[in-house]
Amino acid sequence: MDVIARLNLDKTRDRWPPAGSESAYRLFDEGRDPSEQLPRRFRAEIRDDPESEGKARVNLIIDGHPAGSSLQDNAHDPDGYRFHDVLHLAHAAKLGWSPVVRGILLKRKDQDPPSRKRRSDPELDEVEDGGRAIVIDEAVVAYVWEYAKRHSFLEGVTTVDYQILKTIKHLTGGLEVSARSAHEWEEAILAGYDVWRHVSAHGGGVIDVDLRNRTINPVS
Repeated sequence: MDVIARLNLDKTRDRWPPAGSESAYRLFDEGRDPSEQLPRRFRAEIRDDPESEGKARVNLIIDGHPAGSSLQDNAHDPDGYRFHDVLHLAHAAKLGWSPVVRGILLKRKDQDPPSRKRRSDPELDEVEDGGRAIVIDEAVVAYVWEYAKRHSFLEGVTTVDYQILKTIKHLTGGLEVSARSAHEWEEAILAGYDVWRHVSAHGGGVIDVDLRNRTINPVS
């Protein structure tokens, strides 16, 4: 009975952490050289690709620099998935984690410094910032997308089904982000879709991302 009670308490704290517990929140790349840190605050702009022909495409601009590749919905019927980089940005803002965002920043060849990957630590570079982690980041976004799509893209929703959060915790179990609670994942999901709905409705927009204050907000 003691074991069962302890497990139930752990689950409750993970889902509904006690007041003040966020004081222990620490960014995963804290203390590293700035060249190996996610930017603590930046502006991202998502806008139509002017060279797009046929299906709509969008480009991501971070602090005035092109980032990543042009995206389209990749669906038979347009559904706004082309704006899904917003959801990775929410992971960065709310969790201090997104291998996809690190990879996007890496592609900014004119950036100084030229990389945000933690190359000084080969194991971190391979495991936490490498291809498998990037796939998991994308998998989480795609998995939650199907859930959100069935629930009006979470408009008016204040709670994410625990089974969704539990599956995410399983998917990310071998990564540094496993330190984040189900509650923090819920915050990231809800904040991401708040911004996604705004961007989707306006066909793009500017987004303020602040990792220190754990905020992501549309500017226009």
